[in-house]
Amino acid sequence: MILQVNAVILSERRERMPRDKSDTRVKILESAKTEFLKHGFEKASIRTIAKNAGVTAGAIYKHFPAKADLFYALTEPTFEKMMNMDEGLTDDTFRKIRRDGLDEFRRTVAECNRTFLNFFYDHLEELHLIFNCSVGTKFENVRHDLVMREVEGGKQFIAELKRKGIEVNDLTDDQLHLLFSTTYAPFFEIITHGYSYEEAQSFTEIMTAVMNFSWRQIIKYPDG
Repeated sequence: MILQVNAVILSERRERMPRDKSDTRVKILESAKTEFLKHGFEKASIRTIAKNAGVTAGAIYKHFPAKADLFYALTEPTFEKMMNMDEGLTDDTFRKIRRDGLDEFRRTVAECNRTFLNFFYDHLEELHLIFNCSVGTKFENVRHDLVMREVEGGKQFIAELKRKGIEVNDLTDDQLHLLFSTTYAPFFEIITHGYSYEEAQSFTEIMTAVMNFSWRQIIKYPDG
């Protein structure tokens, strides 16, 4: 099933969570981030988090009723931002294609990839938690879920091109899955391995070229 963050559920969870902005809450979150990054969600210890934060386990549960609530307090805001950004970029891409045609699409791919790269390096620890430390949480299949999200977006994009009268080679869901799994793998690797920003820029440029080449095999461009 495609992972979807339900805004209503998140809002309800926040209403249940304490609004305390004290140093205690901050210390708990900082300690939890360190523990989750080191051991992952499943093996992370509430006792260790409490010890390193200088509080009792009971104090943690006062702020966060379950270990998952603590993990989601660290990850959900970043994931929401990423999904909202993705939706905004997708909508903007469709608008530009309707207005300017395929030449604008080629430029937009590069712009979107740069935007995502900058976002990743602004939220690298939180994304590392989501992508690499989340077994036992709703994010444990996030790589597959995001690829499936892109498959659906790809199908919408192909449909939009057809509405504009542009010839397109039809792809099956499996073919689209392979395409997006291949082209988005570098982003996942950037998060996992913590490359320097300069190295990541180089990888992103390669990925952009691969994505444009792949779409060129799908779209029958007027210039051949």
